[in-house]
Amino acid sequence: MYITNMSTWNILVVDTSASMTSNIDSVNKGIVDLFVEQKDNIDRFTFLTFNTDIHCAIDRHFNEIECETVIKYIVNKGLTALYDAVGHVYEMIISGCAENVNVTIITDGFENSSKIHTLASLKTLRETIDKMCNITVTFICENKNIMDNNTAIISHANESCEVSGDYSLAFRVASRTMSGILPPSRCMNYISDENNVSVSEPIVKRQTTYDSKKKPRLFF
Repeated sequence: MYITNMSTWNILVVDTSASMTSNIDSVNKGIVDLFVEQKDNIDRFTFLTFNTDIHCAIDRHFNEIECETVIKYIVNKGLTALYDAVGHVYEMIISGCAENVNVTIITDGFENSSKIHTLASLKTLRETIDKMCNITVTFICENKNIMDNNTAIISHANESCEVSGDYSLAFRVASRTMSGILPPSRCMNYISDENNVSVSEPIVKRQTTYDSKKKPRLFF
């Protein structure tokens, strides 16, 4: 049963397809780093993995979870059902009860095996969500090639970055998204101090609604 009535709901979606096997050490380190940074977080935290299928592994208050519990759900196999993963998350949000939702998606590939959702169904679900709550979607992928092959999904994101295969960095970006602060400098263009912008203030004006014609800022 999902936890409800939390003001902020953090949803982390991690690709566990077979191609992620070579990144397992980097992913595990990233998970440990995430839990160190978020040790005082009491918000709702949902952790999902996806390959050919979607798995909702954990749904609890963040401070009630141990990182070892998350790591044990990283089992790499199968293909990349990216549309189904996003659609599953959208359906959870519609069924849930949260004023603010942060969704972070981490992948090394692009859609190749979804059976349930299409771009059209994702668009419909997202339009419903935008009427219900404030949603921020961060899309993190391995490299620019993967980014270029995921433009359809990136249109759903407020922020996007590629991490050059460094998945420990990917989880640091996820942590900073959960905290509402700037990602590491490799994934963010900083405004200079002369503009009087605090380093803790996001410099990107995030999209508040889904627009298939409007693309988010890309960080390389």
